[in-house]
Amino acid sequence: MTTLPMRRVSSFERMAELQAECLADDIPVAAHMLSWTEQQALYYFESGGQPPAEQLYPRVWLTSDVHSDREENMRWVRSLPQHGSDALVVAGDVSHNMEQLEATLRAFSEKFEHVFFTAGNHDLWISRADGPMDSLTKLDAIDRLCQRLGNVYTSPKLLRANGSTSGEGAGLWVVPLVSWYDDSLDLAHIAPHVAHRSGDM
Repeated sequence: MTTLPMRRVSSFERMAELQAECLADDIPVAAHMLSWTEQQALYYFESGGQPPAEQLYPRVWLTSDVHSDREENMRWVRSLPQHGSDALVVAGDVSHNMEQLEATLRAFSEKFEHVFFTAGNHDLWISRADGPMDSLTKLDAIDRLCQRLGNVYTSPKLLRANGSTSGEGAGLWVVPLVSWYDDSLDLAHIAPHVAHRSGDM
C-alpha cells in the first residue's frame, strides 16, 4: 500500500492535499493538526470539521457485483482514491476469470488496508479455461489467491482502533460468509401462499 495506516500529516502541503481530496476547502486548518494521522485529518474534513476522536476505527466500505470483466467497471475500480486504513468488503460477483479476479482484488488491496472477499456465484463459475475443476476446488483456489495477496481475507478478522488485525482491545469483527442456495428453500416448497404473494410483487 502506498498510504501507511497511521502516517502523520507531515506538512501543510500534505494537509492541503487531503483537504482537496475531500473537497473541504471551507474547513479551517490549524498548525496543531500536523500532529494528526492522515486518517484523523480525513475524518476531520469528511465530517465537515468535527475534531477526530483520539482513536479512530477504520471505516468499512461495501461493494458487490463489480463484474470487472467489463472494461468500464475495471476503470472504476482503478479510479478509486486511497482509503488509508479503511476496510472494504467485496461481497462477490467480481469475475469468473481467475486472472481478472486477481487483478481486481489486487487493485482493491492497493486502495484499502484490509479487503474482505466472499466469492459469489459468478466467481465460482467454471469455464473450459479452468480445466477439470469444480466450484469447491475453485473456491479453494480463490482462498489461496487471497492469502497470496496478503491483505485480502476470506476468513474473520477483528479490526482494531489502530487499524491492525492483531493485539488487544475493542474492535469490529468482519466475518465473510460463504453461503449456498438450495432450491429446497424456495418459498413454493415452504409455504405456497407466501410464494403466491411474493409472485404478485
